[in-house]
Amino acid sequence: MNSDIYTSGSRRVFLREADRRHILSLIRGEPISRSQIVRATGLRPARVAAVVDSLLKEGLVVERGFGKSAGGRKPLLLKLNNKARYAIGLSVGKSFVTASVLDLGGKIVAKAPSENNSFGGRKGLIQKISTMAKYAIDAIPVGRDKTLGLGITVPGFVDREKGILTFCAYHPWWREIPLKETIERQFNLPVYIENDTMALTLAERWFGKAKGVDDFLYLDVSEGIALGIFLNGELYRGAGGSAGELGHITVDEQGPLCTCGNYGCLEVLGSVLAIRRKAE
Repeated sequence: MNSDIYTSGSRRVFLREADRRHILSLIRGEPISRSQIVRATGLRPARVAAVVDSLLKEGLVVERGFGKSAGGRKPLLLKLNNKARYAIGLSVGKSFVTASVLDLGGKIVAKAPSENNSFGGRKGLIQKISTMAKYAIDAIPVGRDKTLGLGITVPGFVDREKGILTFCAYHPWWREIPLKETIERQFNLPVYIENDTMALTLAERWFGKAKGVDDFLYLDVSEGIALGIFLNGELYRGAGGSAGELGHITVDEQGPLCTCGNYGCLEVLGSVLAIRRKAE
């Protein structure tokens, strides 16, 4: 019986959070009225009113102007308060870390200068990430309690649930690094780890030319070559979470040795680093 009560309570909490996320995602776009949210979500007007009221009290949403009337009073329009919360984004590459502070609208409000040199191993990687994270936290224009957390994008394979860097072909020491746990313990903020190409694909869907497009491919040609795949409105990760490793397809069996251990991979022939090596 207690188990049933717990399950029922958990389900109610989950549904409330789902309603909140859905409504917030709608308000993130163009200004929208309460009645438009009701029509878009299918939720009861009382439920929409309760969620909107809580968002207004938290300062996450503000009322901005009036919409067109359909015969009665002009409806109040709701808009996301971009300055209500901030997030920190860190991008880790082969030998660099960049850090930015972003508002809820995705606008960069502060950026940390980055250095491009060797990490020198696991400790060096974590130290550089920690240094850049601290710089970004100090640059946040409001209190620390308004900070949502840190998002860290990295090359290679990632265990997203545990926040572990499992493998990166660039460095032999880049194996099973518990980055999420380490950074969360240091800064007492939520940390989210994502593969860099997966994150770029999501960014293109949310803010770029693929906004509103449910099926597309994102080709990432930089230090390596990778492919982001969006199918049916969702990011496709594959059975092992590493779909899109286009750069490690062999195109020339007699080609040069790749960092992954194979010969003639597309990445070792056509990436930015490969082209630079040829030019030099």
